Amino acid sequence: MSTAKKAPKQQRPIEREITIWGCEWGGEEIVDILSQNHAVEDLYIYECDYDGAITSPVISAFFQLKNLTNLDLDDCQLGDTGATEIAKKLVGSNITTLRLARSQIGHAGATEIANHLICSNVITLDLWANEIGAPGATAIAQNLVGSNLTSLNLEDNKIGNRGATEIAKNLVGSNLTSLNLGWNKIGAAGATYIAKNLVGSNLTSLKLGGNEIGDRGAAAIAKNLVGSNVTSLYLSNNEIGHLGARKIAKNLVGSNVTTLDLCDNEINDPAMDAFVYELALEMALETGHCVPQQDINYVSQQLIDKWNELGKDPENLMLY
Repeated sequence: MSTAKKAPKQQRPIEREITIWGCEWGGEEIVDILSQNHAVEDLYIYECDYDGAITSPVISAFFQLKNLTNLDLDDCQLGDTGATEIAKKLVGSNITTLRLARSQIGHAGATEIANHLICSNVITLDLWANEIGAPGATAIAQNLVGSNLTSLNLEDNKIGNRGATEIAKNLVGSNLTSLNLGWNKIGAAGATYIAKNLVGSNLTSLKLGGNEIGDRGAAAIAKNLVGSNVTSLYLSNNEIGHLGARKIAKNLVGSNVTTLDLCDNEINDPAMDAFVYELALEMALETGHCVPQQDINYVSQQLIDKWNELGKDPENLMLY
């Protein structure tokens, strides 16, 4: 009696970048795919949102990829347990970009990641849309100085004023150049602490959209623009009125800002005219050119012309 030979396992082509959507494969299949692609540098796994998809063996398989520098897991139900396991394996790995968005990570998981930052090679950390809260943000803040982090995204993590304050305290002395704390309800108080630590920090990009900072928070940030390294400032959806807008306008001249987003605030058309005029007037004072107050259209054109002269792209001035 003859026996049929088992068909050899089909070999997949070796890839340097792998993207898996919706977990069409289970944990064992993911391990199998990775085991056949040791040269992978960029790994993207999205919407593996059922229990048992990203198991301990799968996480171990990530770190068997010695060339892996970019690990991006989005909506994968890692939880604190999965985040902790990843954190403990960071040291000794070559991962420089770690994105764990929408993965149900709380303060415990964030704390483990924070505690392993200084001894890791991670320069970009993205924890968008988790639930790390103020305690998680505090743990990360306490490990900023001495780490390699240059980019930190904690948008939509319920960190509040307290979490923002702790991060602000550790900006100076850190390597951070990009910070996103959008949609965290940090309020005017949180924005003020961040503002006070802009000068002396390395930040060039600051995103604080959707934080209810109001005129007081906007004024605090405006006051600290000159002398800072900030080139991109995003303050949309912040209940900023004409008072806050005018404070920002008065401090743009002499700053390094080349991108400004004030969309979806409470700056009505007359107030926006005042904003444009105030900025144009400040520019006029600096250049010695007269700006006729009665002609707002002329002022607007002068604003655009001066923005161009300063090397600022008009498409990067977002006001409405």
